[in-house]
Amino acid sequence: MFDLGIESVDTGVLMGLMGLQSGLPYLVRGQVNLTYALYPSARGLGIAPRAMRLAIGLAVEIFDPTDLVIRADPENMKSVAVARRLGFTVSHHTNDAEG
Repeated sequence: MFDLGIESVDTGVLMGLMGLQSGLPYLVRGQVNLTYALYPSARGLGIAPRAMRLAIGLAVEIFDPTDLVIRADPENMKSVAVARRLGFTVSHHTNDAEG
């Protein structure tokens, strides 16, 4: 598992976080879960898709995954939009212990 900071190149201010996880109970072998969260001041600036493209490259390099997974609340339209912008599609909906 890796947790990564999203930092402004200009100011060094932390703008959000990303994560790469494998081996979680809801993942099948070979899948890697991608997470992202931006602080309110960094939202709407196109930072999440750019940061996630870098995270995807890192996940591929480190894990050589069969699939990449983003779990998003379907009511969080901005989070869903980031996943779609990155080319992800809805696989299924679930309501489990992980949310």
